[in-house]
Amino acid sequence: MGINTLMVEGGATLNWGMLSAGLVDEIYTFVGNLIIGGATSPTFTDGEDFQKPNFLSLNCSHPKK
Repeated sequence: MGINTLMVEGGATLNWGMLSAGLVDEIYTFVGNLIIGGATSPTFTDGEDFQKPNFLSLNCSHPKK
């Protein structure tokens, strides 16, 4: 049996932890109608920088209709 899919919903610290541990194989994002900007705005991830050659590559896929 086991777990095939797990949704993790959190902030930048949790996102960083999951990504840096290599535990993410899909990312779903929502783009709303409000723009938040500025030097102190929240980001998708916190934590240390990803360094070359460890950059994460993402493939864009469109939802099935």
